[in-house]
Amino acid sequence: MLIDWESEEQLAAAVHGGPAGEASLLAAASTVAVVAALGEATGPSGVPFLRDLVADLTADPELRCAALVALAKRSGPGASDLLAEALYDGDDSVRNYALVALSCVGDDRAVDHVHALLALDLTDGERHRLPFAMQYMSIPAVTYLLRHAESRAREDELASLVRANLPRLGKVERDWLTVFWPDTVVDPPTGNRPHATDMVAWQPLLATIYPR
Repeated sequence: MLIDWESEEQLAAAVHGGPAGEASLLAAASTVAVVAALGEATGPSGVPFLRDLVADLTADPELRCAALVALAKRSGPGASDLLAEALYDGDDSVRNYALVALSCVGDDRAVDHVHALLALDLTDGERHRLPFAMQYMSIPAVTYLLRHAESRAREDELASLVRANLPRLGKVERDWLTVFWPDTVVDPPTGNRPHATDMVAWQPLLATIYPR
């Protein structure tokens, strides 16, 4: 039977179909929707396929972005090696998706690199000229760094970096900080600590598409 992979019902059936469903998705994994669905499928071959797709620099960047998200869903912290490596990718979208995925599930191997990226971003005098989507990327960077802040001193260091560059932040970033880390935008700070778990929950990227 010919499967209509543009049908949400067919995709959901494959996701819920165990290894056989995963195999059918793998056989048709040439669209973003199918690759994304692999993030919620079960079986032995999905994760190796997704890892290979992420690492394939010749593949369509949109497919690689979908694979990054799917791999983060399937492997959690086990995807950290490829997510961290993708921060150096030549494609802007791949780097951004990798950062968002890292912010949700990644281990601490990329802390120094993400901190350096955030510092460069926030201190860029031309930052206001960046597209809106690029300005937004400070949010997953802050989320990731807070998840792995080992001490109050590290939190305070990060807060100081953000506060020192508040004039360069966009409205969405300021609104987000007001909700999730108000001490970075109010003066004087209250001393209330941020909750990285809430920050991760705010990220919609890893939300379940096909609930069981």
